[in-house]
Amino acid sequence: MTVIDAHGKVLQASWLAGDDPPSGRCAGALLTGNPATASSILMRAELVRDLGPIPAEMSWADWWLALRAAQVSRVAYLPEPRTLYRFTGENMSLGTQGAKRRGELVKACAFQRSFLRTIDFADATVAQLHEAWRAFERNAYEATELAGSPFAAPLHATPEDRDAARALCAAARAAADRGAWREAAIGYLHAAASDPWLEEAREGLLVALATLPEGAELPGQRPLEGARGFVVLARADEMLAAPSLLADFGAAMDGLDEVTLALDASDLPPEPTAARLSDAVLGHRHRRRRRRRCGGRDGAARRGRPCPPDGGRTTRCTASVRAPRGPRSRCSPGSAWRSSARSPHRTAPRPEPSAQTGHN
Repeated sequence: MTVIDAHGKVLQASWLAGDDPPSGRCAGALLTGNPATASSILMRAELVRDLGPIPAEMSWADWWLALRAAQVSRVAYLPEPRTLYRFTGENMSLGTQGAKRRGELVKACAFQRSFLRTIDFADATVAQLHEAWRAFERNAYEATELAGSPFAAPLHATPEDRDAARALCAAARAAADRGAWREAAIGYLHAAASDPWLEEAREGLLVALATLPEGAELPGQRPLEGARGFVVLARADEMLAAPSLLADFGAAMDGLDEVTLALDASDLPPEPTAARLSDAVLGHRHRRRRRRRCGGRDGAARRGRPCPPDGGRTTRCTASVRAPRGPRSRCSPGSAWRSSARSPHRTAPRPEPSAQTGHN
């Protein structure tokens, strides 16, 4: 689909430029975002009759058709643009911002949730389910941020949803106790989609997926790989609440070449947390360079700022912003943990920011 302006000038040769939409039996991959456009879908009439009718509550007929087709057959993406799409600034979702974008994200969350409540390994791989859940969470995070209030939830759970989620969670827990991790993963997924506020279901899903043999390839499974011989774990929320703590850790750890500082941000939203941690680390390094220019330790002392004992060597800081609570590490906040560089400790990531939410 070629994007044009009001006068027919080409703004973008292909709406999906740079993307590689999935093909084949790829229902799980299609849950991360909508690469289909209604004006360019070609389907066999027999398949359309078998799939229909399209549920009235589905916000995107094209997304629904593509995903349902991938559940029963194979889909293919042709990279040649076949249609023109006029960008007016008032389109349904292309280029939207603010409240309008939030509305599209809310609809995307509802769409993804409806499929996440029923999908299983017949339609998706471990990696696809993992990424689909991350995309669902990304949309929910962004919709909440755009609302400007933590109380403006993009989704709602009815009492029936919560009862169903608890029952599914109990069955998944029993499956995990038996070592049936594939069954547990699907149970936790359906429970989390039924009630996204059920923490046990969300955490159980990530742990179950990471425990499966294919889970070793999921991103974030070795957050401490490459760490030094000792790891000091600190809470990211405490660092962000009191940025001077980062300087205190730096002062205490300077000169300790075998120590890595790891920040646990598992309970915080990924995108703003990553940005704030990055600013804190860069700000800490900037202050240290200024201290050097001002005369090292003595110059810093005269200005009432803390200074590391050696005058300013850089401490390595690893921000583990994606690790959810699952199997806990063997180190408690503020304690040191002896580890090898290739630690077997496995965690599964929470969602990163941004996701496609549809088209038009």
